[in-house]
Amino acid sequence: MYSCILFQRNLIVFVEEGTVKPEDLSPTVLRKIRHFVSEKDDLTDKIDFIVTLGGDGTLIHASTLFQVGEL
Repeated sequence: MYSCILFQRNLIVFVEEGTVKPEDLSPTVLRKIRHFVSEKDDLTDKIDFIVTLGGDGTLIHASTLFQVGEL
């Protein structure tokens, strides 16, 4: 199912390092997954859409990934 959605829409999925184990995914899906490290990688020009699963803390963490410059 995942591979069908990823390839029909030509999506690249970014996941935080350590959240998805490569051995849990098929090689087809694995080619469309990119891991990132939140403290090191700049995602501001790579992400068009974000989905978070969790509570308030998860949403706050996700928002910190896209802060540019100082407030």
